[in-house]
Amino acid sequence: MNRIYSTASILGAAFTLIVAVPAGAQAPQSRAYDPSAELSAALPAQIREHVLAVIADARSRGLPAEALERTAFKAMARNVPARDIDRAVTAQAERLTRVQDALARVKNRRSSGEEIEAGAEAVRNGADVTELVALATSAPSGRSLEVPMHVLGSLVARGLPSKDALSAVLARLEARAPDTEIGKLPEQVSARSGGKPDATGRELAGTKRPGTAGAPAGVPAAGIRPVVPPPAPVSRP
Repeated sequence: MNRIYSTASILGAAFTLIVAVPAGAQAPQSRAYDPSAELSAALPAQIREHVLAVIADARSRGLPAEALERTAFKAMARNVPARDIDRAVTAQAERLTRVQDALARVKNRRSSGEEIEAGAEAVRNGADVTELVALATSAPSGRSLEVPMHVLGSLVARGLPSKDALSAVLARLEARAPDTEIGKLPEQVSARSGGKPDATGRELAGTKRPGTAGAPAGVPAAGIRPVVPPPAPVSRP
């Protein structure tokens, strides 16, 4: 009987301790990171408050606010002037919004924060949101597009026409290539282009997808009638 009472007392005390812990005691583990301390040390008050407001607004709208924090910290590490940091964060927030809104229209796909950030970087490098939508629409269901979107932007930044870059990435996705293989595309462009990104685009995009390769030189494409020059005039004696 004493043993039963003792066990019950221990359990009761343990329950009391659990209940006594304040409800917010675990909050620091799930609370969003606050970059204000680091920003305060590097930015003037007015600019700092605007940057923090942009980050807070992005977070409230479900955007990957950490991407904006990284933008600010990378610029700070390069000793970028404070006003330029402000402009960079604001511009990145606008890109994130454009990408989020565009990808939200893709049926049966919910884009992650990482994908939205990768898409924003692709847009910063020169890609268009319509190409991101095409990528998300054509990609296999359930496939993460974080790496493909980064690669798309990298290809465009290296001078590859955006349509060729999109075709090259889509070809790898259709072939169920892993991210490690897709990630090699920018290096392949650098190695093969020799300063001729258009030729590399045709090589990467045109020859990797069945039915899309161009006709050999001198052979007209399907559906196009060859131009036949008129016969030379015959001189009369």
